Amino acid sequence: MAVVCPNNHENVEGAFFCDVCGAALYRGSFPAQAALVLQDGTRFPLEGQTEFTVGRADPTSESYPDVDLTRHGGEEGGVSRVHLKIRLARGKFTIEDQNSVNFTFLNKQKLNEFEEIAVKNGDEIRLGRIIVTFEAP
Repeated sequence: MAVVCPNNHENVEGAFFCDVCGAALYRGSFPAQAALVLQDGTRFPLEGQTEFTVGRADPTSESYPDVDLTRHGGEEGGVSRVHLKIRLARGKFTIEDQNSVNFTFLNKQKLNEFEEIAVKNGDEIRLGRIIVTFEAP
């Protein structure tokens, strides 16, 4: 089975980098270097999974997102319990607003709920009034 790079070049199974463009070929889970970074420098590593939920914890509704912004002003900043999802598929990172009350913005553009949008290194993601930067290799 061929492995496809982020630029849609086919490569042999087991390759770590694309033979055509040199892009890294990620399989299985986020690379260790991927993270969400708050404006104060707090980092939330994204590793070991292919999908992460971002939001704020709420024991009453048993909501425990993978990336919990509660201690970082999440509730006051308008972050929903399950605000957005981040995915890695076929070497590409995407985000998807989960019908959040205070919306998700990617580089100041409002996202439609449940629409999967590509995200890249350095992109600004705003969840309500909380701003994070997406970092990936």
